Amino acid sequence: MCTLTIRGCDDELMDAIRNESRDRSESINKLVLAALEERYGSGKKARRYTDLDALAGTWSVEDAAAFDKALADTRTVNPEDWK
Repeated sequence: MCTLTIRGCDDELMDAIRNESRDRSESINKLVLAALEERYGSGKKARRYTDLDALAGTWSVEDAAAFDKALADTRTVNPEDWK
């Protein structure tokens, strides 16, 4: 296993990395390693998407019930459509 040092990172880039690290609740090291693996890796690791993580667990029980009710009609199979 190697160690990599990156010099010359401007404040704007470092702030973006820190913010992303905080938003994902993972270390800067892990975040940067994942970005490097995605771009230059062997492709053996599955791509993980986290763009909707901030929304997970934010609905109330009432929100979820209203959503299910709104979609109820779309969850019904019409046998006539399959003839």
